[in-house]
Amino acid sequence: MYIGQPITSSEINRLSSKGRKSIKPIYAPSEKQLQLMDGMLDYYVGLGSQVQYAVTLQTKLVVCRGAGLADKQRISLEEDFRVFAKRLQREVYGMAHRRKPNKFSLMLLPSLEGSMFSPEGRRTLHYHVAIGNVPADMSADKLRKTIWDQWAKSAYGQMDIKFKPANEGWLSYITKEMEHGNTRCCDWGNTFVPECALRP
Repeated sequence: MYIGQPITSSEINRLSSKGRKSIKPIYAPSEKQLQLMDGMLDYYVGLGSQVQYAVTLQTKLVVCRGAGLADKQRISLEEDFRVFAKRLQREVYGMAHRRKPNKFSLMLLPSLEGSMFSPEGRRTLHYHVAIGNVPADMSADKLRKTIWDQWAKSAYGQMDIKFKPANEGWLSYITKEMEHGNTRCCDWGNTFVPECALRP
């Protein structure tokens, strides 16, 4: 697997554990969709021991409904996050990230939440991110400030950021919309998993 490469459904299915309880979404998906959701959740949960920090990044966008508007919002936010992630990696690892990305990269597991909100509630879309593979010599305060500085430069970033050490429930929390049928909440295109974070 390469950093930032979209994870294929076959990779997800390979990593899926056997005997997981079925997800109970708010609509009736096919058996194939259920297997895919189980596989996605298992993939995230399988990386739980590597997660060090739990981050929530608010955006300025209130969820839209209507022909294609929600998709346009999601695409815009994913592109914005991609630029943010590149700047963040560069700030944390410098040129080493370009030379050896499979070793010198933050692990980033982003989930875009809010597409299931009601537009009347005026709640904003936001990213939950699980972060790992932080350099040993980087303090939590320095990483927090670096995230703050880089998110401030993003087109849709709102300066409402929550940053704390991750606990065991963080990955389950950030994938909760998937359990209600939103398989697109996990931003696979912006998922970064260095090889050192993978376990056989």
